[in-house]
Amino acid sequence: MKLTQFKMCLLLSTKLHPDYPLIILSNRDEFYNRPTQRASFIDDNILSPLDMAREEHGTWLGVTKTGKIAVLVNYRENLQKNPISKISRGLIPQLFLKSKLSPEEWHSQIKKQTNNFKDVGGFSLLFGYLQFDQRNETIKPLHIMSNRTNERVHVFSEPTSETGSLISEESKEEIESNPLSSSTIGLSNSLYLNPWPKVLDGEQRLAQLVNTSISEHWSEEKLIEGCIDVLSVSNPPDQETWSKMTYVEAFQTMPQSIFIPPVHTQDSTNTRIKKNHGLPLSGKYYGTRSQTIILVDKFGKVKYVERDLHNSDDLSEVPSVQTYEFKAGSWIDSTESDCCGGKVLGNHNDDDVSVGGVGEMLGFDEERPELAAIL
Repeated sequence: MKLTQFKMCLLLSTKLHPDYPLIILSNRDEFYNRPTQRASFIDDNILSPLDMAREEHGTWLGVTKTGKIAVLVNYRENLQKNPISKISRGLIPQLFLKSKLSPEEWHSQIKKQTNNFKDVGGFSLLFGYLQFDQRNETIKPLHIMSNRTNERVHVFSEPTSETGSLISEESKEEIESNPLSSSTIGLSNSLYLNPWPKVLDGEQRLAQLVNTSISEHWSEEKLIEGCIDVLSVSNPPDQETWSKMTYVEAFQTMPQSIFIPPVHTQDSTNTRIKKNHGLPLSGKYYGTRSQTIILVDKFGKVKYVERDLHNSDDLSEVPSVQTYEFKAGSWIDSTESDCCGGKVLGNHNDDDVSVGGVGEMLGFDEERPELAAIL
């Protein structure tokens, strides 16, 4: 088994809280020594961490001042003959966050222009605009797409039946899904409609946490602490059991566990990325190395909390936390503001976003000039 198959990230999200129409939780599971840059603003618009192991410097998560959100998780392949894809998956969130197109237009264009991501490894992507439905006092639906299925679904839309089914945007037919899916969702390294046990566990825990926080009138600080607690649940719960596992045994256990404690890997299995001057992909330890909490309140204020647990194979590292706050410019839909008394928060628009860099990495000018249409 190749260690390059170790990509066990987790996304949880809910719209259950009346004061926070959108809450997002994310665990990044990765090799501890993989070069990574902590979250910071790019072009004064995109807030995201960066993967520095590949020259593309992609990301798995990002949110913009203009109000776009994108969270990517890898898809666990049954067999990877060439685990290092020609195009980094980390570019996909950046392409959306820098795009001038609507989510629907972008999705349609990028699928056509990339031949359904033929040169990109398997992934699923949550993406869309942070917008508030003032009439129903809830977040407007977001989207989930994957290059390992033709189905693309709206999430946080109301179920079409008592079973909690959703409407497929491809076939326009009902899709049976978790009854929680209209209010609380999860996504890991399987398809959204075929969730791993850790996803179902996380959805239940997050929904219960929010309900408790509402009934007990928790402060924002306590709510964030509770979200971190949800992201820190491991199964089995004790570190000793994990430390006795081989890396293969740990790999097989990961779909059950929200949090992955340090897993000792085999030093002899290092692989190298040719374009990054031979930097090793793997090291001595693998596990959950960072946790991100995003709260969007009913006024469109975004609170972004990043908790870094590990940045090297030194297990004595002390976790560090950084926090950002800003208003999402898309929160109040301008088409609704006149009739509902709302106003646009912030003064950003997509025309202000630079798209240079990402297109150059993909070689739009020379190899793929037609891909410029997706930006």
